[in-house]
Amino acid sequence: MNTPSHVPFDTGLEMLVADAPSVPLVELRLWIPLPWAPTPEAVLLAETLLAGTERRDELGIAAAAGDTGGGLVASVDADRLLISGSAHAEELDALLALVAEVVTSATYPDDVVARRRTRTAHNAAAVRNVPAMRAFEALNHRLYGDHPYGLPGPGPAEIAAVTPDELRALHAGRVRPRGATLVLSGDVGPHAELTGRVERAFAGWTGDGGPLDLHPVPALKPGPVERIPDPLLAQAMLRLVLPSVPRGHPDHAALVLANLVFGGYFSSRLVANLREDKGLCYSPRSEQVLVRAADLLLVSVDTDRGEDVLAEVTAELTRLPDLTRDELERARRFALGSLRLRTSTQSGLAAVLVDLVTQRLHPGWLDEHARRLAEVSLDEVVAAVIRHLAPENSLGVLLTPAR
Repeated sequence: MNTPSHVPFDTGLEMLVADAPSVPLVELRLWIPLPWAPTPEAVLLAETLLAGTERRDELGIAAAAGDTGGGLVASVDADRLLISGSAHAEELDALLALVAEVVTSATYPDDVVARRRTRTAHNAAAVRNVPAMRAFEALNHRLYGDHPYGLPGPGPAEIAAVTPDELRALHAGRVRPRGATLVLSGDVGPHAELTGRVERAFAGWTGDGGPLDLHPVPALKPGPVERIPDPLLAQAMLRLVLPSVPRGHPDHAALVLANLVFGGYFSSRLVANLREDKGLCYSPRSEQVLVRAADLLLVSVDTDRGEDVLAEVTAELTRLPDLTRDELERARRFALGSLRLRTSTQSGLAAVLVDLVTQRLHPGWLDEHARRLAEVSLDEVVAAVIRHLAPENSLGVLLTPAR
């Protein structure tokens, strides 16, 4: 893969584009900063963004997207609104025009908003009964407190109170080109021509979404695991976090490999210990969680024996600096192979580029990361583990069935 190209436009929109002409398709992602979503308004905005424009109704938008050979969806997370689409390479101009039409003239029809509001409120009520979501919210509250990252997702009553006018106002105030990034991957053609095509398609999209109030995330305060009885649980749920580093940090590649050895893939120590040796659980795992304003390593285990699992996870963290060269090389091969596999498809490459936008990384980071994964030494990995992943740096929650 060639290094992605970065193109700024006068409106404040930026473009990140990567050639992947293996098949005549193009993946599109439009990343729009919408900090501290999902609020009830942001959740419902994503649900109704494609419900109508000044030219088309909901079925018309779906039909126009289908005519390009692909589709169009919208979603939100804690950092952004994301419009995702795909098209046959020959229909890219039509897809660009459709996305531009949506961001410049979405109407949020009253009847569609009412239907989606009811459905979304019902879904929010159902999510409250999902154990994994309750564990997630308990951990986030412990981590972030009153910071927006720590607030629970909107409840049914909050969603039911959102009006179409509020959605139109949020769109007018935040769905703007300044700070947004258009990601394109696939059979995009000559970049010089593509720049002109994008500029023409989005010429009518103007305006500044205003300053982004990215509140500083509170520092992780290590402490004992909080035990939380939960009457709806059938088994215990452990969620433990440790501080990690941003993707641009010199220790990032070392911690990627250390996490794989610890619990990041099936050949990890957590799987060997908790599943294969002691039979304490089915699928223990650890993963790096990288949102725009926080970087963590998350350990997740569902088990009938929560206290035993917590003791073993702590013991594995204590032993992690003793990782061997053989473990490191297996993890290195897996990491490099996974990176190549992920960026070998146009949709996977688009997802990686969206991650670069979220983390505010330059286009050459992917090549640097692959090189760093290949070169980082055992001593560097051990040093990064000692700096960041000591068990005394952790905090977490253990939800247990209430008897």
